[in-house]
Amino acid sequence: NKTGTYIYYVTHKSINEKDSFNLYLLDLVNNKTRQVEESFSSIEQLNFSEKGNHFTFFTSNDTVEKNKTYNLHYWDLAKSTSQIIVDTNRSDLAIGLRPSVHLKPYFSLDETKLYFGLEYQSITENEDTLLESEKAKLDLWHYQDNRLQPQQLKELKQDKKENFLSVIHLEKNELIKLEDDTLKVRVLDFGNSEFALGVSRERYQGSYNWSFPWPSDYYKVNISNGEKKLIKEEVGYSFGL
Repeated sequence: NKTGTYIYYVTHKSINEKDSFNLYLLDLVNNKTRQVEESFSSIEQLNFSEKGNHFTFFTSNDTVEKNKTYNLHYWDLAKSTSQIIVDTNRSDLAIGLRPSVHLKPYFSLDETKLYFGLEYQSITENEDTLLESEKAKLDLWHYQDNRLQPQQLKELKQDKKENFLSVIHLEKNELIKLEDDTLKVRVLDFGNSEFALGVSRERYQGSYNWSFPWPSDYYKVNISNGEKKLIKEEVGYSFGL
């Protein structure tokens, strides 16, 4: 971490041609090593809080190469081990959503909040004996789509990584989903603020192909409960917001 008190490292071994990873945390002050007891098939997106007192990471035990389901871990370093703070069994997580490994989780500067991404669970294709070259692929486009087909194809990889910024209020262990399909959110004051700035371009995307500047609607987003209040509509330039 930035304070120089902890360092993490990950070990890897292959057991029966399956990956096995273990996570260790070295306390540089006391020269003691702590281990997350369980082994995992994948450990991703590890991150300390700015002040170095908290630690977070994703793990998965899925053996498939693609479309793994991950759990989000949280570790208060004053305690002996980490805990899974978000998984698909969490009661306040909407059905069909799961933690997204495509956004690196991070803490607010005051260490009271943990920000991370949620994504829709994608459908895993059933295995078959067909070669990729033998499978038919079809791209569908409608003239009323907000994006032209070349733009859709260009942004396909980005779309597959789409996730929605969410927050855990650590003291209450309360999960709030901040973003949705039409609204993107930017946190303020290093994540400390109780409000964030939301921007939506959904109403105007159909005109982006022939008009400029590209307008957006701006919202005040309450971090505590996810409520959104419109600030200003059809803003062409966001300077000063």
